[in-house]
Amino acid sequence: MLRRVKYERQTDGSIVMFPDGRPVHLNRRLINPLPSDDGNAHWCGRLYGDRDALTLCAILRDQVVEAPSQGPQPRYAMTIHPSAPGELPQG
Repeated sequence: MLRRVKYERQTDGSIVMFPDGRPVHLNRRLINPLPSDDGNAHWCGRLYGDRDALTLCAILRDQVVEAPSQGPQPRYAMTIHPSAPGELPQG
């Protein structure tokens, strides 16, 4: 399910989105490289329990995001990772 969300850019350049008000730290490979057409940020995924999230994709509203330069870029990717504050996904 694609839903509008608020997000923050952290001082280290990482992105945290807040579906249902819960912080989800994003893997940069899951961020659409083009900005949102409607001016809003969107998160697509599923929330599990109080801490885990499955992120399928993310779209930011205001800026083009450069994809990481290491290795081949997947066309579609999924990660399951803890989304508690201070815990960043590996990879």
